[in-house]
Amino acid sequence: MLTGKHSVLSTIIYPFDHNSGYPRISESGKYVFRMNFNGCWRRVVVDDRLPASKTNRTLFVVDRRNTRLIWPALLEKAYLKVRGGYDFPGSNSGTDLWVLTGWIPEQLFLQREDFDLSTTWRRIKAAHETQDVVVTLGTGRISAEEEEVMGLVGEHDYAVLDMDCSDGIRKLLIKNPWCNGPVWTGAGWSTPQQSPRAGMSLDGETAGQEPELYPSGTLWVAFEDVAQHFESMYLNWNPKLFPHRQDRHFSWSTPPKYLAASLVRNVQYSISCPRGGLVWMLVSRHFVDQELVIMRNRRDSMAAVAEQLGYMSILIFETNGKRVQTSEGHLYRGPYVDSPQTLARLETEPGKQYTIVLDQQELPLESYRFTLTVFSEFPVEVREAQEEMSHSKEMIEERMRAPIQVSWLTRGSVCVRNVSPKGSRDEVVRQSSSPMIRVYIVHGWGPQQLVIAESGDGEFVESTAALRTPEFDLEPERTHSGQMWLVVETIGVPNALASLEMDVFSDSPVQVGPWQSW
Repeated sequence: MLTGKHSVLSTIIYPFDHNSGYPRISESGKYVFRMNFNGCWRRVVVDDRLPASKTNRTLFVVDRRNTRLIWPALLEKAYLKVRGGYDFPGSNSGTDLWVLTGWIPEQLFLQREDFDLSTTWRRIKAAHETQDVVVTLGTGRISAEEEEVMGLVGEHDYAVLDMDCSDGIRKLLIKNPWCNGPVWTGAGWSTPQQSPRAGMSLDGETAGQEPELYPSGTLWVAFEDVAQHFESMYLNWNPKLFPHRQDRHFSWSTPPKYLAASLVRNVQYSISCPRGGLVWMLVSRHFVDQELVIMRNRRDSMAAVAEQLGYMSILIFETNGKRVQTSEGHLYRGPYVDSPQTLARLETEPGKQYTIVLDQQELPLESYRFTLTVFSEFPVEVREAQEEMSHSKEMIEERMRAPIQVSWLTRGSVCVRNVSPKGSRDEVVRQSSSPMIRVYIVHGWGPQQLVIAESGDGEFVESTAALRTPEFDLEPERTHSGQMWLVVETIGVPNALASLEMDVFSDSPVQVGPWQSW
């Protein structure tokens, strides 16, 4: 990727010798790097000074075959400059390559039940042959015994240098990045093949030996073993695979926890492709200093830190590009990842509009900035998703009393009155902090009460879930005109106080308030 068919080295470092194809020494001792950081390409300047320790320990990246090669260490220095310095706690290789090169990151979870070995192999093998993908692997938390037997280091990433299939065995050539670390002997792997040593350096110069096919410290590993012993596969795809690209930058104040199951406050976009075809949607969360503080204060593994930093995912709906309130009926729901980037791939139908929703779990900060990048084969229309109904009302009842069962004559009831002379379709989404809850809408009093709509199948559900009543019509000339009552029934501690947040969406204006006010 840096020096091959699709070399990007000349585009990310200055000064550069285009005749040799490698960086050249700067007379000023200053080097300029171009990095894809927080939504755009940025200029990063570093000098040629590198950190030193009082021991023999090396504090920067070194090419074991050419220890005088300096540009990899300068590239590392520039990257760490924007990520927080040499005490940066760590990242993953997919994110690193996205920042360094702008190649599209994708994370595959090898331990998932739905992970398809054969489909994944065909996909990455074809792209590897055309040099359109970079493959890296990440370990999870592993025992000390497994580290010793397999020669792996827990929660670290490894480069894949080559792929091959011979005698029916699919293999990856994996590079051990450690100068002073576990040695790969092949023990513990089902079909290991040690690679021959080589004397070729990364700048194309030999180190006193004839170059051989593969560098030292590498091991051929069966694809099945990779899926068993590694946790993640990171794929970085050549963005030139897609002729069209659009970027949308936005900020998002994360919803409160009691709205975790609702999408009413989530960022949503409408995407359509008149000609159809493959569309990739990448959401990138911008780096902020507050997250760096959380990472530096870690007391446990990187996995534990990831839980503190939260997770995010992309959901896709076939709702004609309109906003959605809950995750019911989604077309695609991606994994919730702890990485700052998440990718969704969609084969679109010509002219069909899709709704793209960014969702999160446990993001700790009050607000974030993101970039949505859409890669496509053909031109794509991207805009903010609009509400299906033209009017909305919000009501927050902070002190709703929740006895064992709240009837429509108690404080838990909310009145919805249509004040427009025209007919109106209403759709109500609500949340409550009560333990168990159900919601329905009625018209009339006492024996004449008529249930118009109810959430779900009428059963009580956990109150952390979003409740949505189906759409219903309010026609002034019919019996459904006038006052409607939102009945909130809860099961909880008698006389406990709970809270209720309600959003009413309608074709024409409605009035909403506690039933006592009508």
